Amino acid sequence: MFGNLLGGIIGGVGSLVSGNEQADAVRDASREFIQPFANTGIQANDFLSNFLMGQGGRQQLDAFNQSTGGQFLLDQGRRGILGNQAAAGKLNSGATGKALTEFGQNLASTQMNNFLSQIGGLANRGAQSGQAAVTAEGNAASAQAQGQQGAGSVIGDLLGSIF
Repeated sequence: MFGNLLGGIIGGVGSLVSGNEQADAVRDASREFIQPFANTGIQANDFLSNFLMGQGGRQQLDAFNQSTGGQFLLDQGRRGILGNQAAAGKLNSGATGKALTEFGQNLASTQMNNFLSQIGGLANRGAQSGQAAVTAEGNAASAQAQGQQGAGSVIGDLLGSIF
């Protein structure tokens, strides 16, 4: 009988330890995987907030324009407008200036929207990783609770059968 009692207690403690180890493993793995995304999301959100509040970001916007071919697009659009206006004999007219201005403003607006969309996407991925972290923590807590429940059940059953 003492052997059964000792075996039951050891089994219950083993279940408890196993649940705790599983919970710790889930937490560690989720933190290691999710943390870079969360950090990037936080940085993107901070940048976006500051940018929209007029607190910097001009250099990043300029770099984005260069990396996405913004200057190429601007040059090609200007060439097209100038070529069309020259062919129509209106190269030095107000219409040419107006067309160039409208094209430049539309391109700038498009590039700005693309830029903000990319930063917003990073911020969104950070938020999603935060949600994943919460889910992982819930899974870890569930594993831990199951281990505790299993330990209590084994020990309770064993003590119930003895007394």
